[in-house]
Amino acid sequence: MRGSKKLMRTILMMAIALMATRCSSVRTSPVVHNVNLTVKKGETFQLVGNSFVIDSLILNDGAGIYLDKSHKKTVIRINYLQFGHDCFIAGVGYSGYSEPVRSSNGVYFGVIGHSGTAGIDLLLHCSVIAPGGNLLINLNGGSGAPGGSPGTDMMRVASNPLTRNATATTTSFRVPLQSVTRLPTFNDYPRTTNGEGGRGGDLLMTIPASYDKDFKRAITISNEGGFGAHENPDKRNQAAAGSVKVIPTKE
Repeated sequence: MRGSKKLMRTILMMAIALMATRCSSVRTSPVVHNVNLTVKKGETFQLVGNSFVIDSLILNDGAGIYLDKSHKKTVIRINYLQFGHDCFIAGVGYSGYSEPVRSSNGVYFGVIGHSGTAGIDLLLHCSVIAPGGNLLINLNGGSGAPGGSPGTDMMRVASNPLTRNATATTTSFRVPLQSVTRLPTFNDYPRTTNGEGGRGGDLLMTIPASYDKDFKRAITISNEGGFGAHENPDKRNQAAAGSVKVIPTKE
């Protein structure tokens, strides 16, 4: 009798622990453990999630890993890393897009350029890195998209009878339309904007101390800020680059 009660209590505790694990996985991103991943020559692999513990990651020539862009930060712990030639790990921000601005009755006002998004922040721990090959870690920010001024389209607005004494609405602002008794000027309407570039992602990487001499030869880091859009390419603003910190650790 006592044995059966003890067994039932053990089963109950296991069920509670299982339920707690399932509930916690809903609130936080699950950690992927004990994965052995090999990416074939010239192929790519898309990670899903933002926290990984990988036993071995082998990238053959031209192979690459894409980080999950739905997360701003990714943590990867790799016990054994091996890469061939021209391999990459990429967490680049999205580029902006150009969006036409129209009134509720379809009158065109111009184009808004949306900004690019930041590159992904990456915390990468590597216990062992095999010699040979070269790897690019790309966390660049996305570029901004160009906007466009209404320009001569204001004449079409004034001549359109549907715009008389009306008010047009867009997703981002409210535009008062003037009566056709006066031709609208550029200042009567919001100035469309060019998109800004996204910031570069931060990289914190730990490597085995024995690999420190090979690091600069084998691994290239690019986490520059994206460029904003401008009519004159020479006047484009570039967003801030991310930080880089590489820490050699004792094996």
